[in-house]
Amino acid sequence: MAHWRSPGTAIDNRKVSAFKGGGILTNLLQEMTDLLGPALTCKLGQSMGGARVYVPKKIQANDPLALLLGGQDAERLCAYYAGTVLDLPSKYFFRAVRNHHLRQDYHSGNLTGSRADQLALKYGLSRRQVLNVIRQT
Repeated sequence: MAHWRSPGTAIDNRKVSAFKGGGILTNLLQEMTDLLGPALTCKLGQSMGGARVYVPKKIQANDPLALLLGGQDAERLCAYYAGTVLDLPSKYFFRAVRNHHLRQDYHSGNLTGSRADQLALKYGLSRRQVLNVIRQT
């Protein structure tokens, strides 16, 4: 469904919004966001997006999911998706979800001080990247 694009190309929000109407893709992203929160969902997507990931019934300390998400969050993911194989959407869609949540957090008014710096830490981005996302419509 997604077309290849060169690195650094802006995400076309019209294509992403077409998937917000429902379907398996958005259901999985929504479930993962509800389960892990937007920051960890995006971290998982940026690391493993586009891959098939087996979610074990019981997580081991050296499992890639445990190393990426941390012990408690990986256990929560395993409890929900125990023994299934997830076809993760491409990184493109995870990035669109991240940008959506980043904009929501930025405009929510819940942050004090430098909002861009706080969001950069939360989402693992630079301050400049956060400001670029905020400027995009």
